[in-house]
Amino acid sequence: MEPPLVSIVIPTKDRIALLRETIGSVCAQTHRHWEAIVVDDGSTGQATQHVELPSVDARIVSVRRADHRPESGAQVCRNVGTVLARGEFVLYLDSDDLLAPDCLRRRVAALLEHPELDFVVGQCTQFGHSPKDDDPLWAEWNPGQDDLDAFLGLGKIPWQTTGPLWRKAALARVGPWDESLVHAGHDHELHVRALCRGLAYAKLPGTDYHWRRPRGDSLSSLEGFKAHHARGSMIAAFRAILTAVVGNGKMTPVRRSALRREAVKLAVLCRLHGGAADTAAEAIRAARGQGLLLAWEAREILLALACWRLRLAGRIPAMAYLNRRHRFAA
Repeated sequence: MEPPLVSIVIPTKDRIALLRETIGSVCAQTHRHWEAIVVDDGSTGQATQHVELPSVDARIVSVRRADHRPESGAQVCRNVGTVLARGEFVLYLDSDDLLAPDCLRRRVAALLEHPELDFVVGQCTQFGHSPKDDDPLWAEWNPGQDDLDAFLGLGKIPWQTTGPLWRKAALARVGPWDESLVHAGHDHELHVRALCRGLAYAKLPGTDYHWRRPRGDSLSSLEGFKAHHARGSMIAAFRAILTAVVGNGKMTPVRRSALRREAVKLAVLCRLHGGAADTAAEAIRAARGQGLLLAWEAREILLALACWRLRLAGRIPAMAYLNRRHRFAA
């Protein structure tokens, strides 16, 4: 009997050298029945050499996102790849991260052994130039922790894009990647949505992939982090997450408190990194709309955001005031 096919969806843009490393880790898998769907998001120059990858291994499919969709972005590429995927299982892999050789084998085995599960999650380490034995974990998994609570600000985010191996049938219950979240937050939102919709999952012991620490061209680099906050990208993701929690009846008092703090924190980070008061205000309006803030509290915060440019001995009084009042510790 032929083993199940795993479809590995890899969005990429202008990263041919790193992409080759990523593809190398895929080709080294002990589970041999896979296809890698590389979706190019508009690479230029030599970075378009990804089209040569199928000649390296016939299991690699290289497609141009523009041949399928006019919109750009990693989340759009992942949706394109999902539609093209032929496998029973789907893995989303970033074009600069690496799979450990046994990654697919152990995850597929877990899903075959437990047909009641919709996905399984592997643990990862963070690395710089190349993985090492003493690299730190992405996050510690504490026994009994509530992963949805952790995603909502009550702990370290427990996994990222490549953490889950999904049953493709289960992804239909989650829905597509949110293409309105153009710059950031789309993986966070997808995982929250899956948990809110009650998908069954298990976390596997041991590490099986490696997440590359941010560089200058990474969405999670420091400069990228600042830009995402300034333009309100993280606020847009927060609004989508809040909608998922409320819409699926998953709000609890502790989550309400965490999301309330998160709204204020995101508004402050938006202003701190040069975002407009109106952009920052979207987080507060979203929290107010879901009853996380009283009307007078929302007005107080909006006034502080509007007075952001006032300085006192180099300090930002509005930020200090809001932190004291709402304890968000940005």
